[in-house]
Amino acid sequence: MEVLGWTFNITYKKPKMNLKIQAIALVQRVILPWTTIRFLFLFIGGSILVQAIMDQLWLGIIFGSYFMSMGLFSWGCAAGNCALPNTTVSTDEKKEIEFKEIIEK
Repeated sequence: MEVLGWTFNITYKKPKMNLKIQAIALVQRVILPWTTIRFLFLFIGGSILVQAIMDQLWLGIIFGSYFMSMGLFSWGCAAGNCALPNTTVSTDEKKEIEFKEIIEK
């Protein structure tokens, strides 16, 4: 690939995984840690999916399938990836802040 006279050689080799290992990993994602949010995604996605099928709303089927698969396979926010990490501020290190008084003339 050439950009503005510079030549870049970009290669990516996808790691090879055994099909059996992939199947085991998928089964573990479905079976292992079920949380309340996963049940919620599965239930709401399933409700949207069933209602969309009954009403023949194709966009709703895609939407419901997406949320149901998030709950079933623990993808996206259902896996807890959207949560912000807990941060704690150390109280051991207290720094004094100097303030300068600004006087207008």
